[in-house]
Amino acid sequence: MNLKKKYRVQAETAVEKAAALGTEVDGSVTKAVSQAKESLGNFEEIVLLAVLRLRENAYGAKIRQTVAEATERDVSIGAVYATLDRLERKGFMTSWQGEATPERGGRAKRYFKVEGAGVQALNDTAAARNKLTAGAEFGFDAA
Repeated sequence: MNLKKKYRVQAETAVEKAAALGTEVDGSVTKAVSQAKESLGNFEEIVLLAVLRLRENAYGAKIRQTVAEATERDVSIGAVYATLDRLERKGFMTSWQGEATPERGGRAKRYFKVEGAGVQALNDTAAARNKLTAGAEFGFDAA
């Protein structure tokens, strides 16, 4: 477990314990925990965007294919599902089982949909990136 995640988990646990005891927690601590929980990693952002692009056709294999094509990298289905599960736990997306089909040996596809919190996280990430890059000269073509 990386340090950022370790401290976020410890902070979340402390806030939850304080709430259970009826103890007030400083608003800045609660906000920091909330922001750590809602931040997007690079791969999470790419997966969210792929799900948005695919709309009603967003299921595991198709998401993996879309991410691989966009990034021009080999992407494992396990990495995609781990990220989808994490994004769902964060409240950024929901999933449901489709109908079982004979083509899939009677197995059902799991479909995904980005929720409002996911769109907000994408907007927040884009805004932060825009602030950091506004007027900056990097010495290369960003496009």
